[in-house]
Amino acid sequence: MMVRRRAWVLIAVVGLTFAGCYKYEERVWRTPSNQGGTPGTPGTPGTPGGNTGGSGPGTSPITGLPNPPARPSYIDNGSLRLSVDLNMGGAITYLATSANGQNLVNNWDSGRQIQASFYAGPTPFAPGGKQPHPQWQELGWNPIMSGDVFGNRSKVLESRNDGREIYVKTVPMIWPNDNVAGECTIETWITLDKNTVKVRHRLNNNRSDTKQYSAKPQELPAVFLNAPFRNVVAYTGARPFTNDVLTKTSSQTVNEIFGGQPLISPENWMAMVNDANWGVAVYKPNHHYFIGGIFGTSPIGDEYDFTTAYITPSAYEVIDYNIQYQYDYTLVVGTLDDIRKYVYAQPRPKLAPDYRFVADRQSWWYYQGTDRGWPIKNELDLPLDNGSFLMIGPNEMYQAADVPKMYIKGAFKTDATQARLRWMVPKDPEFVAGNFVDFPIIGDGQYRTYEIDMTKVPTWKGSIIQLGFEPALGEKGGAGKFAKIQSISSKP
Repeated sequence: MMVRRRAWVLIAVVGLTFAGCYKYEERVWRTPSNQGGTPGTPGTPGTPGGNTGGSGPGTSPITGLPNPPARPSYIDNGSLRLSVDLNMGGAITYLATSANGQNLVNNWDSGRQIQASFYAGPTPFAPGGKQPHPQWQELGWNPIMSGDVFGNRSKVLESRNDGREIYVKTVPMIWPNDNVAGECTIETWITLDKNTVKVRHRLNNNRSDTKQYSAKPQELPAVFLNAPFRNVVAYTGARPFTNDVLTKTSSQTVNEIFGGQPLISPENWMAMVNDANWGVAVYKPNHHYFIGGIFGTSPIGDEYDFTTAYITPSAYEVIDYNIQYQYDYTLVVGTLDDIRKYVYAQPRPKLAPDYRFVADRQSWWYYQGTDRGWPIKNELDLPLDNGSFLMIGPNEMYQAADVPKMYIKGAFKTDATQARLRWMVPKDPEFVAGNFVDFPIIGDGQYRTYEIDMTKVPTWKGSIIQLGFEPALGEKGGAGKFAKIQSISSKP
C-alpha cells in the first residue's frame, strides 16, 4: 500500500496561545511515474531535460484508477523554462533553467507542486453529509489547484498561452474530500522576466454557505522543491537591506517545530538552496511571515521522490463566502547573492505600521469576533453585540524607535471608556502582560483619530513583530454596540 504522507502546513499562530494552533499535517502519496518529452515551443510538451514536468501516468493509491496523462503548457524566455499542467488545475509542475532543463519542482503527489491553497471553515467540511478523509478532516474547507487526496483532479475552465504569459482559470478541488469541487475559481497569471517568475493568483469565492468563519493560515503560495534544495534560508535580523548575516534552517521532521521553521523576514523573501547556495526564493513585497522546512531525510532525490523542501509566505486571513482575494509573488532562481541582488533592487518595504482598511482587512483577523463581511468599504465594521474581542494584525517586523506615535482612527458605540493596543516582540509566545497601552475613547459612535505617544511606554522598544487591538475594554455587549476602525497606523 502506498504511503499516504503529504507535506502540508497549517501554520501555528504566532501570538496567541489561547487562540489555539493548527498542527502541521503530512499528506503524501507517491506518483511513481515519469514521462518523457521532446523539445518543443511554448505551449507544447517537451523540455531539454526530457521530462514534461507533469504528473504522467500511474494510478491513484486511494481509488486505484489511472491518473490522467500530463497536459503541459510551457513558456521559455531563454533563461528559465516553466510549465503548468492543465490536467492538474494549472499548478506549476516544472521549473528549470533553459540550459540545464532539470526540474526543480517536487511532484510526489497532486498536492505538492507550486500552487495556490486556501483555508476556511467549517471544520470538518462535509457538504451534504459527505465526510472528508479522516486524516485531513481538521483542514476544513481547503481548495487547492491540483486536486484532492482521493486523486480527483481540479478542472481548468480556461487557459491561454501566447508564449509570454500563461493564464489559467481553475475550479479547484477540496483537498480532504472525495470529488468535491470548490464553489469558487482560482485565476492564475504567469510571466517570466530574466531569472524570475512573476505570478498572480486571484480567488473568486461564491460559496452557498454564507457564514463568516474564523481566520485560518493561508499558503500564499505553497512551494515544494526537490530534496537537494533542503537548505532553507532567509534574513531574520533587525538590520534588513544591509547584507547582514542570513538565517539557515534544515528542519527535517513534522515533530520539529511542527515540520517547518516559522521566520519573520523583514527583507520579504525566503529561499530553498542546494549546498552550492543555488536554488529558488519566494519574494513577496511587504510580506514578513514565512514557513520553511524539509520533509523527509534524504539529501538526494528528484521530482517523484518523497523528500521535499517546502516554503510558503503565510498569513491568517478571513476568507469570506463571496471574497475576491488576490496576491502576487515572484520566484527568483539563482544563487543567494543573485536573490539578494534582485530583492535589494526592488522598492523598499514600509518601515512602520500603516494599516488602512480601504478595500480589505490588511491581513487583520479576529479572536472570538467577526466583522460585517465582504466587501470592505473604508472601515472594519465590528459588531459588539456579544462584547469586545481581540483584533490581531499580520506578523511584520518594525523597530519601535521608528514609531514614536500610533494613531487609531475609529468610531465606538459602547459603554467602554478605554481601548487597548497590544504588541509582540521576538520570542514572545503570545501577547504578554506588560506589552500594551490603554487609551481613552469616546463611545458616542462618532469618528475620531486617537493619538498614542509610544515614547512614554517603557516596553515599546526593540523589534516589534505583531500588533493587536481590543477596541472596547470591558464591553459586555448589547444591541446596537459597535466599533468601526478606518486605520491603525504610525501616521495620522
